[in-house]
Amino acid sequence: MNLYAKNDAGWKKSTNQYIKAQSDNTTTETDQSGAFLQMTMADRPMPFTVTGNGLMGESEVDPDAYKVFDNNDSSGLYMGSDHRWEGGHRASCWFGTLRIRAKKIILKTGNRINPANTVRVLLHPAEGSEVVVWTGSPEANSTYTITVPAAQQVEIKGISVDDQSQAYQRIEIKTCQITEWILVERKSSWRKVVKHYVKRADKDVAGVLTFNENFYDKYRDTLSLSGKSSCFRSVTETWGSGWTNTTDDSGYMYFGDRRIVPKKIVMATGSESNRGWNFWIYGIKEDGSLIAYLNGENIRAWQTRTVTITDATPIKGIRFRQTAAAYNNIQVQYCRITEWEEPGIITAWQPV
Repeated sequence: MNLYAKNDAGWKKSTNQYIKAQSDNTTTETDQSGAFLQMTMADRPMPFTVTGNGLMGESEVDPDAYKVFDNNDSSGLYMGSDHRWEGGHRASCWFGTLRIRAKKIILKTGNRINPANTVRVLLHPAEGSEVVVWTGSPEANSTYTITVPAAQQVEIKGISVDDQSQAYQRIEIKTCQITEWILVERKSSWRKVVKHYVKRADKDVAGVLTFNENFYDKYRDTLSLSGKSSCFRSVTETWGSGWTNTTDDSGYMYFGDRRIVPKKIVMATGSESNRGWNFWIYGIKEDGSLIAYLNGENIRAWQTRTVTITDATPIKGIRFRQTAAAYNNIQVQYCRITEWEEPGIITAWQPV
């Protein structure tokens, strides 16, 4: 079936058709309480994504940033400076497609080394600039209850904790938890009809679907990232050691309820300093054990490596890992799943 729309040049075929599914747009706001950021390491509920920046700016992603939001007081993130530089950290949690109005936040601290930290709690509005709802120099092993003023209960898409410190000043942030909030849900009265369908089989059947695209871009709102995870978001980041220490760093991407069989993974590097490092790429099986797709290879600067996978074991996540000797580092531009299979329904109705 062909649908046409008329413009100034006459009638043209239209790929964007809309139907009105209800009389008006609707917005529902519901008061809720509990623990909005209910995350536990690998198997955190969707669609939360955690990012964190270290002393040297946004290119330095802190692999322990998730500890601020994981609803677990047994471990935390040390913020501040453990060197002679002034600086700080930021840990952020992004809500995917969820939107809320935060009303009450709990901030908990652990140990403190010297007293010169200034800590902030910030909200990221769906539109507009970030909002600071709390600033202070918190004591060690303390709990702070933050009541968000009504004027600052804006619709938000994320929350951050950051600090600014003098040299050698550190404090452990154990928990930042939203305990009271308003859930904002919207439905549009207009529905977009993008494709037209014809029936090519008698009925829908369960089968295996094959995809050739960027896995992260397709499912970004339902994925969970932790560790040095910028590579999955195609954000360039320096991996390795810039000091006298050796490093062993990993980034994780978990798929929620989705289970896939990857067929192709592509990674790319950037500039390098020295050459003493190795890369691994693992699939994470249902029981948490690992399948090595790339096994300790020394991939040099400005290389693109395609990993073709023959193992047919379904996985629930992927781990990207690098070990490096002292003063050896290299930029990683991305690590992408570009071809995969997953269980799904092969519909009788197929797009024209």
